[in-house]
Amino acid sequence: LLPSTAVGTLEFRAIQEPVRTIRGLGHYYQAKASHLDLDKRVVSCEDLYKGTKFDVAYDYLCVAAGKKSNTFGTPNIERLEGVVVFFLKHLYHARQIRNRIVECFERATNPTIPAVQRDRLLSFIVVGGVRFCLFF
Repeated sequence: LLPSTAVGTLEFRAIQEPVRTIRGLGHYYQAKASHLDLDKRVVSCEDLYKGTKFDVAYDYLCVAAGKKSNTFGTPNIERLEGVVVFFLKHLYHARQIRNRIVECFERATNPTIPAVQRDRLLSFIVVGGVRFCLFF
């Protein structure tokens, strides 16, 4: 769904639902997990805002790993993130991509722009999208 918001097929509000509002979920903690004790069934956490550390006991645990996009050591990717390089992991990333696409279309409509520059503005490269079936 996230790629669909980047290209305008879906509105951003159509795919976003705060986890904390789901009934029957139990407790919601916005924290970073720092340690997992499988024997005691406890996750050690750190509050994202205050840095306070605390433990959470669990009956069942679902681990979803992966936060940072792998750039595979490509030079300048991290430096250019948000300028000409856009990752797609969060809703704000989809907004950045959508805004950049619209900006390129608007700039390309300028009648004084040379054809070479117009072609560059209307060229987009998607890297790594095939694995997740991201076809635009």
